[in-house]
Amino acid sequence: MPMTLLSNDDTGHSNSQGSFIKEQRYQSLLSLHPDAVFEIDRDSRIVAVNQNFENLLGTCQKTVIGKRLQSLTVIEDLKHFPDALALALKGEQAKLECKILRDADQPTPIEITLSPSYVDGAVASVYGIAKDLVLYRSSVKSRVNEDSLTGLPSRSTFENRIRDTQYIGEQLAAVLIINLDDFGSVNRHLGHDIGDRLLQEAAKRINEGLQPGDFLARFAGDEFALLLPNIATEEIALQIAEGYLYLLSCPFVIDQHVLQITASIGIAFHHRPNPHTETLIQRACIAVTDAKTQGRNTWGWYSDDSDSVVLEHISLRRDLADAIEANRLVLHYQPLVDARTGVIRSLEALVRWQHSDRGLMSPQEFISLAEKTGQIIDIERWVLRRACKDIQALNSDREVPLSIAVNISSAHFGRNGFIEEIEHILQVSGLNPHHLELEVTESSLMTDTRKSVERLQALRSLGVRIAIDDFGTGYSNLAYLHRFPINKIKIDQAFIRNIDSNNANAAIVEGVITMAHRLDLEVVAEGIETADHRNHLVELNCDTLQGYLFSRALPFEQIEQLPAHLYDQTETY
Repeated sequence: MPMTLLSNDDTGHSNSQGSFIKEQRYQSLLSLHPDAVFEIDRDSRIVAVNQNFENLLGTCQKTVIGKRLQSLTVIEDLKHFPDALALALKGEQAKLECKILRDADQPTPIEITLSPSYVDGAVASVYGIAKDLVLYRSSVKSRVNEDSLTGLPSRSTFENRIRDTQYIGEQLAAVLIINLDDFGSVNRHLGHDIGDRLLQEAAKRINEGLQPGDFLARFAGDEFALLLPNIATEEIALQIAEGYLYLLSCPFVIDQHVLQITASIGIAFHHRPNPHTETLIQRACIAVTDAKTQGRNTWGWYSDDSDSVVLEHISLRRDLADAIEANRLVLHYQPLVDARTGVIRSLEALVRWQHSDRGLMSPQEFISLAEKTGQIIDIERWVLRRACKDIQALNSDREVPLSIAVNISSAHFGRNGFIEEIEHILQVSGLNPHHLELEVTESSLMTDTRKSVERLQALRSLGVRIAIDDFGTGYSNLAYLHRFPINKIKIDQAFIRNIDSNNANAAIVEGVITMAHRLDLEVVAEGIETADHRNHLVELNCDTLQGYLFSRALPFEQIEQLPAHLYDQTETY
C-alpha cells in the first residue's frame, strides 16, 4: 500500500507555482519515507503524519492530528521528550528513546529523532522520525550476517526473521525455497566466474519482485529462500511463485553469453504464530524436491491443512506432466474453408488431453494451467511434431496439399532457439515449410517489436507462414500491421457472433477486411456457426472461414474421410 502524508490542512498551499512545487516535493518526501514520520508545531501538537507512523503506532491519523505527542496513550516513557523538543526548537537535532504499547505484554522500544524545520530563517516546526528498534537492530545484525556474493542475508538471519515475524489475525506465512535448475552445468562449461555473475543477476531479479515485508536470503550455492509474512490465502503465494518462475526463465545476458535457465520452487505454509523454523524450511525443501521430480520449471507445495482448490491444481499439474511424458495428448483438426467455394484450404491443430479419470479434456481446461507452469512449451513442441507428421501423411495422397496451422504461445515464441526448433521439426517431418502456418497473438508480437520482427523474418526465410490469431482482442490496431512480415489475420469470433444483427460488429469486420487486403494480407473469420454468418462474410469479401457450420475439430482419422467441398453439407451461397 503506497504511503500518503496525512495532514489537517490540505488548502494552505501558496498561490505561487514555486511554492506549490516545493509543497508537492515535501508531500512526496514524507509519504515515501521508509520510516514513521510526523511533524509537530512549536506547542508539540501533531500537524502531519505519514502512513508508516500510523502503522507503527497502530492508530489512525484522525485520532492523532491536533494532539500533543506526549498525550498519546499508545506512547510511554516520554520523560526526555520536553528536553529533546527544546533542543530541536533551538535549531539542534535531538534523539530520545521511548516505548509503544502495541502489545501490552511486550512494549516495542522506538527511537525518535527530532529535527528543526525552518521558515524564513526561523524554526517554525519540528520533524520527527521514529524507528522500531527491534527491527532496526535485526536489520543491522542481518547486514553483518549477509552473503558476500549477493549481499543477501544468510540462512541464520532468515531463520531469525521467521521467529521474529509478528502474525496478524487469521493470516498465514509462506516460505519459498527457490533452486536454480541445472546450475552446475554453467559452472562446469563456462566457469565459476560466469556462474557467480549468474547468481548475482538471479538475486537481483528475485529482489526486484519483493513486496513490503517480504524477506529474501541466500542459503548456499544456487538456493534462495523467501519469506512471505501475513498473506491472506495460499493462492497468493502460488501466484507469486508462478511470477518468479517466469522472471527467472527470461534470458540472462552475461558478457557475451545468453543464458536460459529455469527454477524449481518449494512452498511451505504456516497458519500459527511461533512456527518451528527448521520444520517450515525442511518442508519447503521437500517441496523443492517434488518440483524437481515434476520436471523442473515448476513449484511444489507442502502444507498440513491444504485447500482443496490448490490440491486439485497441483494434482492436475502432475497429471499433465505425466500425460506429456506418456504421450497421452491427442490432436484434433478443424478445417478452414474457402469462403466462396467451401473447399478445404487448411487445418488447425487443436490439442486435447485424454485424462484417465476426467475423459477427453478440451484446451480450455488445461492450457491456462500449462502456460502458468511452463508446461506449455513441451505441449506445443509435441503438437508441432505430431501436426507436421500428420499433415505430411495426409498430403501424400492429395493433388492439392493442405496447410497446417499451429498455435504458438508468447512464452514459446520468445524463447531462445525457437527458430532452430521449427527448422528441425520441418526437417524431421519432411513437410514443405510453405505448408506450416504458425498462429501467434497480437500481445506476443508487441512485447518486444524489434525481436518479433527479427523472428518473423527468420520464419519467413524458412518459408513458414504467419497468422495473427484472435485479432481484435489485444491491441486492436491495424496501423502496426505493416511493420510485421505476416501473411494472415484471424478475426476473433467475438466480432463474428452477432455480425448479422450488430451493425457495429459488422462495420469493424468490414474495416479490418478492407485494410488487411490493402496490405496484401489474407483474412480468416473464426466462429462461423450459421449460413447467415457465412453469407455476410462472403459479401464482405472475407477469404477464409472456420467454424461449426463446416465442421467441428475432428480426430485425424475422421479428417481423412471429410469431402473436399464442405458446402455440400450446408446451404449453398
